[in-house]
Amino acid sequence: KGAVTDALEGFYTYEWEVDVADNSGSDNLKSRNQVIGVRGAFGEVFLGRHDTPTKSLQKKIDIFGDLSGDIKHSFNAEKRASNIVQYSTPNMSGFKIKAALVPGETTGTNDGLADGTSIAFEYKLADLDLGISFDTDIEGAGVDTSRFIAQYKIDAWRLGFMYQSTDNIDANGDGMMVSAKYTNGNNVYKIQTINSDVWEAGVSSKIKYSSQTSLGYDHKLGKKMKAFGYYTLGEVGATGNDDSIFGVGLELKF
Repeated sequence: KGAVTDALEGFYTYEWEVDVADNSGSDNLKSRNQVIGVRGAFGEVFLGRHDTPTKSLQKKIDIFGDLSGDIKHSFNAEKRASNIVQYSTPNMSGFKIKAALVPGETTGTNDGLADGTSIAFEYKLADLDLGISFDTDIEGAGVDTSRFIAQYKIDAWRLGFMYQSTDNIDANGDGMMVSAKYTNGNNVYKIQTINSDVWEAGVSSKIKYSSQTSLGYDHKLGKKMKAFGYYTLGEVGATGNDDSIFGVGLELKF
């Protein structure tokens, strides 16, 4: 980032995901948020590839993000959109709006500037976060999604709740998620449960679980490093079969 004028700052983000456990090839390297924009007293504008306002709304409620217990296996709207143009208002006494347009790329039928839209309304009061968002045609024509979140931090606890409803032309589904995280010194204990029939809306084959329950433990090894372990039990909606997944790992932030 850098100053354009005294009142205007330019910035860019260029993220890549590297999977060191995957087979060699193109799957090892995946693009993430990659944008360029400007910010000032008016708020912030950027364009490029980025999480939609609805995806960003979940904040830290999904405490098993990027693991097997990630909510993306039970809910749609976890979209990182290409060609996105987004405006965010400045913080107005705890209230903030994020609005994004995603142009379509199908000539003649879905090629307008605002074929997909995502808008989120956020409010923060001390340790309480509230938000609601609406996606229209972000994941295809006729797919409409609304999401509500609440998060509250009290002493060593952080509690989260999310409700989502999805309509896909003649199919629909809804679901909810509850999470809790407790920190004691260098140790963090986590639990998260999901109950959802969003898989029935048929938005994506990647959304397959009707329920997920995850337990996790993190241990801080240093300022930027932690060891963690987790267990996730998921019920596949279409078959009723259970997936049982256990994992351990190290995380280093730099």
